[in-house]
Amino acid sequence: MKIMEPIPELDPKFDMTLDQVIEARCRELLQQHHRLHLLWSGGIDTTAMLIGFFKVAAPQDWQARLSVHYCPRSVRENPRFFYQYISKLPQHGKIEGHVRDFVDGSKVVVGGDPADMLFGTYVMANCFTGAVVEGTGERNPFYFGLEKPWTQIVPEILRQRKLLAAGAREERDWLAWISPQVGKAPIPIVDLFDWLWWMTYSCKFQHDLMRVYYNRSCTLTPHPSPLTESASPRS
Repeated sequence: MKIMEPIPELDPKFDMTLDQVIEARCRELLQQHHRLHLLWSGGIDTTAMLIGFFKVAAPQDWQARLSVHYCPRSVRENPRFFYQYISKLPQHGKIEGHVRDFVDGSKVVVGGDPADMLFGTYVMANCFTGAVVEGTGERNPFYFGLEKPWTQIVPEILRQRKLLAAGAREERDWLAWISPQVGKAPIPIVDLFDWLWWMTYSCKFQHDLMRVYYNRSCTLTPHPSPLTESASPRS
């Protein structure tokens, strides 16, 4: 496996807010590329990305350099944002076919990945869906568990999903197996929130950036990095 985006060293002097990070990346992309196609899913990740461009791009950029592209379900997910902001842009339109086909190597496409991994993924939503798992009646181990020790909560989650056998020995063996990966985190991993963030970032980041290139009839050379997915045909 080739590592496309190595995890950077922890910078103890880093003090930028998330808004500042997004805006800085948007400015960088505008400086690097003459034309950008912005993907919008209707979700929080791509909406945050668009807001970053709204804050840093000039009116002439929206006229000639920037366009927003979305699916019908994107509008259904966030109609208020669409009609208040996107529908008024000079360049916007629906994606025909699969979003994978839109990233075809002919243009630079900007998306919301990998914000999902940085925020711990949709799995965290299970912490707020209720004390009981819908459809099964079982206790929800995620419920209000973000601040509980991960060593206590994660084995219970795995057992409920039939991924870990019952028994103290099995739990000790699994914790011993996963602990080296946890130990590589740049900050202490204490609670479930920490664990979900680190495991999704360290184990899922590259997969999510690369999946748009899967199952293609042509070969593309990806150049993904945060807040952008660009590709060029391989000769």
